[in-house]
Amino acid sequence: MNNNYNPLLDIREGVRLQAEERELKLREKQAEIQNQREKEELEKETKANPEPVKKMSAEEMQETITLLSKAIMELTEKMNGKGE
Repeated sequence: MNNNYNPLLDIREGVRLQAEERELKLREKQAEIQNQREKEELEKETKANPEPVKKMSAEEMQETITLLSKAIMELTEKMNGKGE
């Protein structure tokens, strides 16, 4: 049997891991609360100031889709360049 074994080290490590777990859960809960608040705020703004729906021709829709696709591709390239 190893005389250098200290069970307090195992206990301390267990307590540290539990604290990290609680901290992570707390951060997740806070993020959920913040997201819910932002969602509710956005819903209030949308209800207060609804944007009128613009009717588009098929050509305008295609142009809009093309612009959005280009923007998404550019953002994806930028994010991939940063390792995200």
